[in-house]
Amino acid sequence: MSEEWPETDDVKATKCINYAIDLYLGTEYRSSVVERALNWRKKASSEAQQSLRKAINNSNFSVQGFRSTSAYNAPPGRLLDQVIERMNNSNDLSASILTVWVESHDELRANVVEYRKKADLPIQEYVSGREFPGLWDIDEWHHETDVFVEGNSGHQEDDAALMLCCVSGNMPLPPPDDLDDEAVLPEGSLFAHWVERLKQLAPEAPVWDEAESFIDQFKEIRHEKMREAEQAIATALADSIAYFRDNFLGELKYLEANIDAWTSVDASSLTDISGTLQIVNQLGEVLFQYYKIRPQAPTRSEEDARRSKRSELEPQILSLIEVIDRQMSGDRGPDDDAAPPEDETAGHANTDGPGKDSDAAAARSSIASETPSDGADSANPSAAAVERDPVQSALQADYAALKDKHEKVVAERQEFEQQVKKLQLDTQSLKESEDGLRRKLYESRENYRALQSAYVAMRRSESGPIQSPGANGEDLPDIKTAVEVAGHSFEDRLLFALNSKSEKNPSFEDTTSVWKAFEWLATEYYDSRCNGFDGVDGFDEASREACGLWYKPKQSDTAKGKYPDHYTTKVNGTTYWLDEHIGRGSGDPRTMIRIAFAWDKDRKVVVVGYIGRHQRTDAT
Repeated sequence: MSEEWPETDDVKATKCINYAIDLYLGTEYRSSVVERALNWRKKASSEAQQSLRKAINNSNFSVQGFRSTSAYNAPPGRLLDQVIERMNNSNDLSASILTVWVESHDELRANVVEYRKKADLPIQEYVSGREFPGLWDIDEWHHETDVFVEGNSGHQEDDAALMLCCVSGNMPLPPPDDLDDEAVLPEGSLFAHWVERLKQLAPEAPVWDEAESFIDQFKEIRHEKMREAEQAIATALADSIAYFRDNFLGELKYLEANIDAWTSVDASSLTDISGTLQIVNQLGEVLFQYYKIRPQAPTRSEEDARRSKRSELEPQILSLIEVIDRQMSGDRGPDDDAAPPEDETAGHANTDGPGKDSDAAAARSSIASETPSDGADSANPSAAAVERDPVQSALQADYAALKDKHEKVVAERQEFEQQVKKLQLDTQSLKESEDGLRRKLYESRENYRALQSAYVAMRRSESGPIQSPGANGEDLPDIKTAVEVAGHSFEDRLLFALNSKSEKNPSFEDTTSVWKAFEWLATEYYDSRCNGFDGVDGFDEASREACGLWYKPKQSDTAKGKYPDHYTTKVNGTTYWLDEHIGRGSGDPRTMIRIAFAWDKDRKVVVVGYIGRHQRTDAT
């Protein structure tokens, strides 16, 4: 076996990927993914082979008969365990294995792509990147997997689930309680993860007392980041202007353009600093083109071509400078887009005399000569300016679009701030309305738990010759015995009527958790149902706390319709649908358990109808 590798900077995202696969599909399934990829590697594309070869040969594997730098050539069976172990600490290896696995399931991938296209769902395939682009809500992921498998019964459910992740680019969102504090979530999913955590908090959770402080800190951080972004733009603007002065001063003087005033402007005070920077960048591109052709060409034909290009670029440069001048001065009047009057244009004449008229002056004269002289255009200088200079017209349109975008951003920010204020008010109202309930809840919780413990102790003392489960069920040898003891201890609350598909003695090794699950069903769950609590939102958290098993209120309608024997049980002629279920794990029967049950509100009893591995679906 290989040595224990140190963590590198890219390990955290890999932990998320491998964690999600292990958590929801099982560690044995990851082993099958690796084994398939290793067996398929010689058939993979050249890029996939090269990536996997590099990842394996750089992993310092110890394989008898092979150097570590040529371990890629070793048989799959001799690489399997080391690759699985190394994947936890190498994004490169995880990405390469997953890429080859995807290629090995070409038909499955094509079917998943077709399915998502027909459903008008986005496709952003994970090929060989270092992490999945996005996250996926677990229920949504399970739902899509069920829908896909139902329409494509030839594929295994686990394979379909993983391929859906690869094609959609979404990694299953780990439960907040199970996610490592150091885990790195894909970009754009951080807030979504926070929301998921907040949704799972109980109304009486003490953290709600800190909501207002959190909102204030959030706003402060957001405002600081916006200020930093604006400062970065201001710095970029100042750098660009300095670059012009250092590199294009000769060209600007030749065109009689003075940008000295720009250096004294406080960029952070500009109304549309982003728009100004964009136009300044445009000016830089045009100036660079002009810089290359301004010197006289070595031949007449080349000079003719340069002169034509100069005549095209010079009006663009002057128009861009004029727009930036207005941006810098903050002048936003309705007539700002009009061309300057003739006397103003004359004020920029070449002071060296007519013998040194520049191409820019000729271009300006040419543009001026094209100005219509009819009364309508004379009365509308803006129209005349557009007619004279189509480049300026285009810039004005760009400016209008940027201004409109800026106004939309401002409106969105105002709306966000209003939503924050509303959230603050709602939080305060919720806090005030729940203060009394929270105090009562805290006072009664300990009393309830004391009564619950007393009830369980009483039932144990009445269990007669049936084996005692011990304080936490640790004395029970297997699940079958746990069922017998629970059926006797809680006979007035739990009715075990296991259907024919249940396992007589499941291989699940954590008997203690199963016993605690029976205790939870006979106490907290039972009391909640008897008191008229029909909601299920709190049962998952309660079940996880009591026995470490999750709770789900529904089964797949498709699976129930096709395999009713797995999802029903009968008691004295009455059929119970076993929608509610608790469980843990996937794949390995030693770490996987499902307990399905129904609540009979008339008889006030919990009917436990199925115990075993995952109930049957099309894939299983």
